[in-house]
Amino acid sequence: MLRTLVSASLLLLPSVVLAWPATSEWDPLTIGTDITDDAEDQASSAGENAWDIVGNASNPAVNWYLDADYLYFKVLLNQDPSELPVPNSGSWGFLFESDGDDTTFETLASLSNSGAYFTFFENTDGGTGPDETAENSIGVVSSPISTGLAEFDNIGFTAFGSSSEVYLNLAFPLTDLYGNGVIDENTTFQVCVATSANSTGNAFEVDTAGPNNSSGIGDLPSCLADPISVDGDFDGLTWFEEVDEWGTDPTLSDSDFDNLDDGDEVELQDITGCPDPLDDDSDGDGLLDGDEVYTHGTDPCNTDSDGDGLDDSDELDLGLDPTEQDSDGDGIDDYDEVNCEQGSDGTADDRDGDGISDSTEYQEHKADDWNDYDDDGHPNWCDTDSDDDGLDDGDDYGEDLHCD
Repeated sequence: MLRTLVSASLLLLPSVVLAWPATSEWDPLTIGTDITDDAEDQASSAGENAWDIVGNASNPAVNWYLDADYLYFKVLLNQDPSELPVPNSGSWGFLFESDGDDTTFETLASLSNSGAYFTFFENTDGGTGPDETAENSIGVVSSPISTGLAEFDNIGFTAFGSSSEVYLNLAFPLTDLYGNGVIDENTTFQVCVATSANSTGNAFEVDTAGPNNSSGIGDLPSCLADPISVDGDFDGLTWFEEVDEWGTDPTLSDSDFDNLDDGDEVELQDITGCPDPLDDDSDGDGLLDGDEVYTHGTDPCNTDSDGDGLDDSDELDLGLDPTEQDSDGDGIDDYDEVNCEQGSDGTADDRDGDGISDSTEYQEHKADDWNDYDDDGHPNWCDTDSDDDGLDDGDDYGEDLHCD
């Protein structure tokens, strides 16, 4: 009942495609390689006609594209443009296999009644071939050609016979595909493209894209294209956003294996210009981007997240907090503590062991920038005898407050 209500509402509000994808945006559907199909290999109605799917290496039989609103297909047909409009029979269909069992299809969507309708059918009895009837009508979208959801496009050259071929361009609204249960946003699915000489659009007995034989129709596995999806890896990026914009893998949620999903990296990059979804360590500090974000709380775009002069990975190796400039809270920055030659753990309170706390030695002298009285390269709080008078600062301290 829900599907019927959804479909009825869609009949009242047909979608409109404002512009078809540019030529460069289409990608070929593949069955291992780009799908090809011989001319005049259809099972019936021999000759050059609108139900004979054709294609070669230069002109693949089926291309596809998607954006935020539509799933597009472009099918090459062996049809003389002078014969258009297409006679009042025939249909072009897309059988969707979505459950991982390639011996049956679950649903189909077709352009039927000479372009008058997009119809959606459900295969309820487990039919196994393209010519098996899908019994249950689950939705209809009216007037796809007049509303801009379908068109026949003369390609302007002859490649497969004596007459010029045409592309059949179709745009299935994703709202229809989702609402009618054909796919959802995260479904990984396969498509078999097929044609029929009848106008019902729920069984296809003339030709399928891919198999080249005299019968025209092969079994379902032979015509199912390789898996595609809208966002099958659940990373928040559509297939074409990944392929065309970012170069990431649309079948992997984390293309660079850095424990940060591609979509999260792209979202951060839109804000900061980093991280890179194809680089597992965008700032080169030795920490995976995802570990920086989720485990350490550091910035994957900054080698020194707390600005204390020490790389994040070095601080972690030393047991310091890479998000705090003064990990032990003694008033001395981690960098200064680590670079004291008398010690290197950044946690001791008396680095040079002279009996005076590091913070006391450091704080008393940092204001006058005079932190190395004997000019030996060791700051006073790292030097047991800051003034080089032969007495440890701890022994000097009572008589000579500044050990100078």
